Amino acid sequence: MLDGIFPTTLWSKYIRQVQDTSNIIHASRVHCNVSAFCVLDGAFDFNKAPYAPPSTGTTIFNPPETISYSGLYILGAWYINPA
Repeated sequence: MLDGIFPTTLWSKYIRQVQDTSNIIHASRVHCNVSAFCVLDGAFDFNKAPYAPPSTGTTIFNPPETISYSGLYILGAWYINPA
């Protein structure tokens, strides 16, 4: 469905994930035992919002009751950031 080339027009959409990933990796300057993300936004729960590499091709399934007769059940999409 996707040709494997992430469109450059969407690059600005995953700045939030890059920022959050950087804050999760780095220790806080104020509290050295926790991440910078934990100090700014609280503990991150990977079970609630799992991370995937940005610009990963994904597949979205549309249930039959939400589409028209000629609509597609499966759509190609790009993973940009966690919901």
